[in-house]
Amino acid sequence: MKTKDPCWHARMAAAAIGLLFGIALASEEKADYTLGGYGFWQFGQVVQGEDAQIIKHQWTDRALIGLRIDARPLERLHLIISPEFVMYYPFPEMTTQPQTKRANASAYINEICGSYAFGNVERPFLEAGAGVFTYKYNPDTRDFGEYLFRTGPARMITDFDFAKSRLCGLHLSVNPISDFKLDALFTSELQYNPLYDFSLSCIADYSFLNVFAIGAGANLARLVSANKKKTYPTEKNGYTNDLLKYYTEDGDSGYYSFRENKGMARISIDPKGFFPSVNIFGKEDLKLYGEIAVLNLPYKTRPDSAHPAFYNDLSRLMPILVGFNIPAFKVLDVFSAEVEYYPSRMPNDYRNAATADIPIPNVYAISYYPDSYKGRDVGWAFYAKKQIMKGLSFTGQIAYDHLRMAFGDGSQALAECLRNKGDWYWVAKIGYSF
Repeated sequence: MKTKDPCWHARMAAAAIGLLFGIALASEEKADYTLGGYGFWQFGQVVQGEDAQIIKHQWTDRALIGLRIDARPLERLHLIISPEFVMYYPFPEMTTQPQTKRANASAYINEICGSYAFGNVERPFLEAGAGVFTYKYNPDTRDFGEYLFRTGPARMITDFDFAKSRLCGLHLSVNPISDFKLDALFTSELQYNPLYDFSLSCIADYSFLNVFAIGAGANLARLVSANKKKTYPTEKNGYTNDLLKYYTEDGDSGYYSFRENKGMARISIDPKGFFPSVNIFGKEDLKLYGEIAVLNLPYKTRPDSAHPAFYNDLSRLMPILVGFNIPAFKVLDVFSAEVEYYPSRMPNDYRNAATADIPIPNVYAISYYPDSYKGRDVGWAFYAKKQIMKGLSFTGQIAYDHLRMAFGDGSQALAECLRNKGDWYWVAKIGYSF
């Protein structure tokens, strides 16, 4: 969650740290603390792309440091505080704007959360948590996937080496039996417009035979609205853009909204479980995995020249990910290849949502030609990682995914910059931790 006011984060972090130690001092039990840190230097090049202008061999460079305090002031209570600080170069570099030619910096909260365990401390049947936390329900994905939380109206997100989501709210995790886990989340939207709406999610995972892992989940996005006028933009609520209307088969009309119902299913197969005595493979080698999602229930619309049907075809709202970990025989920790099939006929551009609070793609009716976007159906990524020694690792990726360039404030651009066949980038990262 980034903000233009770094002092706000500093005040929040200071207050949280004070609260943490206050709880510890008030406790009769001996508190257990762990202090850790991490950082990386990341560099690469967008070989070909487009972001309001054609991109050719655009260098990218950023550095990040983070701190992490893990504390257990009580045996059942686990607290985490993790601020991050990043240095980056904004895009595009402009001759008349010196601020685009020097490194900018941003500070933000990566995690600040706590959880309490119920039942057996070693294997609790229930953990209840709250705060800002990172969440990943598909442990195998390296670039694509995680669709329940990284999608929205005209929005599909990928982020190099961060195939997870940063959420804010409540998190319940139940482990009633071995190898089965059920998560429930009630989270508030603090990043994408309209802000502050609450979503309810439920995700189940089950693994068996040391070979198979399956999962399924649903996200009732923006189930509780903080401001209904923004969540449901209609003429009654002061929105006059005619593209907000859709028409049903019987001729009735309605309005698009930010309210979404999303579903997900995933599977992972690790054939090494069939021959456990063979030890030539790395831990992640040979895994085959996939994820499929339905991003929202389609409206039965009747498109015309003035009212294109953005969300009327279920097959266009179902991203499919297939990944395979190529055997690296312990030379690399991970060497994965991922392919995403997402036949959307809309630009991956949520400018309208960010700047005008309307849940439609950044198009105009007179210039919207769905077939113009059919060349973006298939994305791909090759990812490799190796821990060179304890505390030092190398990560690299080449991809045609949903990359977004950085704004001047450190946030991601509103539209992806890889839009056509032949666009791609490469990136490498040297990481440190203690």
